[in-house]
Amino acid sequence: MCTEIYNMLLTHSKRYPKMEIADYLKLLYQAYYGPFHFQGNPNKEKLKMRLDDELEHLNQAFELIEDIGNNYVRVHLGLIKANKLSSDIVVDAFLKSMNDDLDLVKAENLFLDGIDQLKDFLLSVQEEAVAKQSILKIDEYLQQGIRPIHHSETFREYYSPHYRVISKKYLIDK
Repeated sequence: MCTEIYNMLLTHSKRYPKMEIADYLKLLYQAYYGPFHFQGNPNKEKLKMRLDDELEHLNQAFELIEDIGNNYVRVHLGLIKANKLSSDIVVDAFLKSMNDDLDLVKAENLFLDGIDQLKDFLLSVQEEAVAKQSILKIDEYLQQGIRPIHHSETFREYYSPHYRVISKKYLIDK
């Protein structure tokens, strides 16, 4: 198993012990596709408006920049709320990350490799029967095609995730 992916999965499972399979899949998708699924959508003004609206309704949030692998990070909006990072920097970095050229074939291959490693990880940290159920859920996801998904209801309830996925190269020296 690739140590980088194993360590990332282990770190997240410890930080978020209520993670479900959907949350692991979302993590891997973001690590290999970044914010690609937003690419055709927004302009800077719309992104800023959406961020401002989210910040206005944000009650609790992590103050964290979280490495998710493959040179991507989750920039939690609590950093903006706590005035530790400007919303303009986050919007600019998110927009640049969104518009990066992405080799979709490479991203898919890396994602599928990550899935195999996720299965191995689950077999190593879960009871065998639970791991087999988890692997069935992963296979069901794959049968429907690789796509972005939402966090599980449990994850949203316990951790109230509010972040932007950004390429590290756009946050250097910020």
